[in-house]
Amino acid sequence: MIVMKFGGSSVASGTKIRRCISLIRNELPQSPMIVVSAHGKTTDMLLRASQQALMGTVSIKEIETLHYGIIDELGLD
Repeated sequence: MIVMKFGGSSVASGTKIRRCISLIRNELPQSPMIVVSAHGKTTDMLLRASQQALMGTVSIKEIETLHYGIIDELGLD
């Protein structure tokens, strides 16, 4: 078995996610275990949102924009 971890800049766009998929497919004979963490910049965005929440207001628009952009780039609904 092989463990493959992807996150940050390696999953920051549809193109980069497709690259990860290619790497995973190459390792399928080894039954890879896949670990995926946040897209690039998501952690920083979540920290900013938590700071805003402490001040009584919060917007997740920035996070939504990033994720919907990746979904669109991948051609998903």
